[in-house]
Amino acid sequence: MIFLSILLLDCPKSPSPKLLGIIGLVTSGTTYGITLTETNSETSVTEGTGSDNYTIVLTSAPTSDVTVAISFDTTQLKINSSSTSPVQLTFTSANWSIAQTVTVEALYDNLTEGTHTKSITHSVTSVDSGYNGFTLASVTVNITDAIKS
Repeated sequence: MIFLSILLLDCPKSPSPKLLGIIGLVTSGTTYGITLTETNSETSVTEGTGSDNYTIVLTSAPTSDVTVAISFDTTQLKINSSSTSPVQLTFTSANWSIAQTVTVEALYDNLTEGTHTKSITHSVTSVDSGYNGFTLASVTVNITDAIKS
């Protein structure tokens, strides 16, 4: 089997482009890929107010369900209104082409931290070997502190 990786970057001419996803091409004719799209190419939230989101979608129909586990710091963030990590998205042969939204909120923690960041990581599992273990980029969340120092 021949495998070719294509990197998806938000701004390929930037000195530090952000990896959005990887598409792998398998010679069987099926292109396996997952696209992660952040609003305005970033994810930014303020503690205790509002939210931001990003979407995840597959680029081809899987032969079995594909699960994307989303892991995060539960002392700082909520994902899709959940404070339990990981949160899971499931893509099936029926919904693989429909982008699923990941909503990110920062928790008010009554600490003076200033502007800071946290990472959200993704792991992909499936019986479909084209998607199982697929590498999906992390999302860096920019958090504005609710307490002004």
